[in-house]
Amino acid sequence: ADLPAIRGRTTMDPTGQQVQRRDADIPPLLSLFVNGAKNFAKKNKTITGSYFLGLFLLLFATGFKVTDDMRVAYDSKLNQIDDTSKQAAWTKLRRAEERHYHSKGFFSCDANCQNAKRELDAARYSYDTQVRAENDAVSDAKAEPAERTSPSAAVCGILSSWAGDGGATSSW
Repeated sequence: ADLPAIRGRTTMDPTGQQVQRRDADIPPLLSLFVNGAKNFAKKNKTITGSYFLGLFLLLFATGFKVTDDMRVAYDSKLNQIDDTSKQAAWTKLRRAEERHYHSKGFFSCDANCQNAKRELDAARYSYDTQVRAENDAVSDAKAEPAERTSPSAAVCGILSSWAGDGGATSSW
């Protein structure tokens, strides 16, 4: 009559006969993963605790509050940065790169190419100097208000509310 269907997999036993293995004998993949995670958490309590502490801080920590006078000091410091000189250095660098590219040969570099290379190096140095000066001014602007509020914090760092503002604008 009607026999219940046996769900499972057909495998070969050591004698070479086909044997049907029931799915109930094979533990589900999810339970294997959960048991493995549980065992890892029991063996490595500090790693697991640090991981969850970091997740908690990322989810719920809003950062140090930046006061209005700190923001005004920061903005005034940033307004002192000379963007026109950086733009001029950038333009000079791009023109020098283009001149060097068009003057060099396939395998060699003649006197004209060598002059273009020297101009390129000077333009690159000038631009790097401008960028370094801008980065120093930005880090000074972030460090100055932080030193007034807490001597232990030399720089506001990633836990300040400035970090989120700057990260969003500079990355994109």
